[in-house]
Amino acid sequence: QSYQGVYQASGTVMQNLPQAEQSLASTLGQSQAASGNLDALQAQTQVQAQSVGQLVAVNAQLAALAQAQADRMSFDLQSVDDARRLAADAMNGFLTPSSAAALSGAMAFH
Repeated sequence: QSYQGVYQASGTVMQNLPQAEQSLASTLGQSQAASGNLDALQAQTQVQAQSVGQLVAVNAQLAALAQAQADRMSFDLQSVDDARRLAADAMNGFLTPSSAAALSGAMAFH
């Protein structure tokens, strides 16, 4: 489920990139064509706001990726613990003398 969240976050970021690039280019054009300091300052504020919005989207994507990696590591560690437990259960009593097979019928070993 975590990896699905990563794919969804990544897909959303990628889907919004063309619109974000177009909006940023438009704002930068307005900034360069600004007739006064106030217009230029407003355009700069818009550019900064758009940049922050993109950073928030990337942050969400990184957070989803980190969560997915943590979930995967937890799954892997649980698998290792399960394998150790199975191996220990399989070996339980294997080396005790009472578990050895009797060779009474094999005369060559007497």
